[in-house]
Order: sequence, then C-alpha cells, then structure tokens
Amino acid sequence: MVNTTLNLTKDKIKSFLDGLRTRLLVKTEHETEVNDALSKHTLFPRHQLELAFIDQIVMECLSENVKEYRDKTQALDGKLPCDLILAESSQAKNRKLACGTPIWTHGHPFYKALVSNPSDLYKRWSGKNPKKHAVFAAVAPDIALLAPFRVVFECKYFNQPGRQIATSELVGGLYQTFFYRAMPAKPAGAGGLRFGWDYEYACFLAYDATPTRRLQQAWNDLKETRERFWDDGNIYVMILPRSNAVA
Repeated sequence: MVNTTLNLTKDKIKSFLDGLRTRLLVKTEHETEVNDALSKHTLFPRHQLELAFIDQIVMECLSENVKEYRDKTQALDGKLPCDLILAESSQAKNRKLACGTPIWTHGHPFYKALVSNPSDLYKRWSGKNPKKHAVFAAVAPDIALLAPFRVVFECKYFNQPGRQIATSELVGGLYQTFFYRAMPAKPAGAGGLRFGWDYEYACFLAYDATPTRRLQQAWNDLKETRERFWDDGNIYVMILPRSNAVA
C-alpha cells in the first residue's frame, strides 16, 4: 500500500525548497548584486567566495523563506527563523541568522570525500595517524534546517573552468550531500549534538559562477536520471547559474 502521508510530506518539502530556489534566483539575478553582497563578507579573505555566498545570500534567503512559511501557515509557534536554522559559519550566528551549529564533533568513521585511502582510514581508526587527526572526523554540513522541515544543506560556489572539473565537483558535492543525509539519527544531547541529528532530506545548493554554466550543464546532461536523486535519494539539487552566462 502506498504511504500517501509520506508522499504529501515530501511534496510539501519540495514545494518549500522550490520556493527557496525561486527566492535565490531573484537574489542572484544580477551579477553586480551578487558581487556587492559577497564584498560585505569581512570576516574571511575575499577569495573565499563560498563562505561569503553562504553567509550573505543563502542564509538570508533561507531565513526569509522560513518567515514566509511561518506567516502563511501560522505554524512554528511564532518562532523566529533564526531559532530554526543551524549554520557552520560563526558569522551567521553573529548576525542572528542561526541559533547554533549543525556540527557533529564526535565524528563518523568515514570521510565525506568520495575517495578515501583505506590505509589512512585504518591508521586513523587505530589512533596511529601521523598527522594526529581525530580518530573519527567531525561531520560539518554548511546548514541544517530544524523546522518546518528537517533538511541538511551542502553548499558550493563553483567558478572553475573545464567540463571534467565540473563533473567531478558535481559528483563530489552530491556524494557529500548524500553522506550527511545518510548519517544515523541521534536524539538531542547525544554525541555533543544540542539539537540532535535527524535529517531525512538533503539539498545540494550550488552557485555556478562560470561564464558557460559548466556545473549546471553537467547536471542537465543527466537528463535520464536527474529526477531519481529526489525520488529515490531524497536529495534536492539546486544549481543557480550566473545571470550573464552564455547558455
């Protein structure tokens, strides 16, 4: 028997993420506005555009989207958006756009990277890694949404030339997004997690700053399988192209 309640919930989550995508597309419609927003990021060097993109654009749009949902549905007990959003960035918390961090400091046996050296992993597990890394690496997604839907986000700012680099970045980003979504659930307080860990859905959110939309094209070329990332993997893919790119 089909679980219609689950399907309805998933439809609502998709609708929420569709709305976020629309809001981000409006925010990034003009390249000069994107650059102006990124230039306000004073905590990090200018070349770290990914951090600036998350702090100055993604966090603000997500906050606005949560507020709009709260006001339309009269849900969330009137809480502020920042009470429902976690962010790895300390600046997001300082700007009152997030209430805490999604980082799981106790870590996980495996890396978020797609390729891992088995020998290095074994040494790490045994505590004999020469670089003195933690036995289990911390798990640190960029953003996590606690309500109205529990969704974890992996964000990227892509501006590298070449199709092969684009496909590699796409695969790596999607794998990281899956890695975070696949982490086992933890109750609040367990493993150093103030808010617990229970994200059945994930979003890969990337800004494609290349003049020829390399990353977006790599995703578009998966025309036979794109829908299955959401249908079968609960992974929503959101790639935002620069407005003056050559299609």
